[in-house]
Amino acid sequence: RGIFRAAHFDSARSQAYWSQLHAFGQRLADAVYQALALHLREVPLAQRRTRIGIALQLVFGTLVNAVLHNPGPIGLHDKRMETELSRVFLATVRLD
Repeated sequence: RGIFRAAHFDSARSQAYWSQLHAFGQRLADAVYQALALHLREVPLAQRRTRIGIALQLVFGTLVNAVLHNPGPIGLHDKRMETELSRVFLATVRLD
């Protein structure tokens, strides 16, 4: 939570924070792609990495928004958050 808040509210340091988060996100997406690519039979091979990237963007975007703004209906500490984000991720990569 802290790095999202700091990056959002401290524009002087935001470039340093966001570039690190972006690099981490790329490494994470690559690792998820390696783990799931062969299981995405419903997705054309050329689209698999993109589908995983989109799914992770949805998950991270929701988490960032929950940390910074807590818009609801599900808060960051709500036990449903994990279930709902998992459902959205799996539906987006078409691995449900």
